[in-house]
Amino acid sequence: MFPTVGQYKSSETTFDGLKTLRLRAGRELGDSLIYLTGGLAWSKLTTVFTNRYENGVIINFPNGYLSDSNSIRGHVAGIGLERAITKSLSWRSELSWIHFPAHAFDVSTQINGGLAQNWAYVKVNPNLRMAKLSISYRF
Repeated sequence: MFPTVGQYKSSETTFDGLKTLRLRAGRELGDSLIYLTGGLAWSKLTTVFTNRYENGVIINFPNGYLSDSNSIRGHVAGIGLERAITKSLSWRSELSWIHFPAHAFDVSTQINGGLAQNWAYVKVNPNLRMAKLSISYRF
């Protein structure tokens, strides 16, 4: 279990190089394909926290922020529709859900010269929902 981490003035989590490896299966209906997709996802996750509130008091971090980066793995699932415009041109719309397990960042080395604190681990639940529109050309 992760220790309680309190409130942060602001935080930002970014995914660097989000990648997926998926399979797609569906049903053809005339010139359309309705499909389900699923597979694996991985990315580098970076979280930056600035200034912490503890018991109503703002505690400033060294350099004004804490940050940590880790590679994470998860899974992706989605549903989509692809429809032919011409024999070689089609459009596609897809909704995807990407789930990564809860992740704890160890920021203890950035606090008071590395002295462990009760809030030295920060828990992040990184999940994404994506909507995509695309056009495909087949040679």
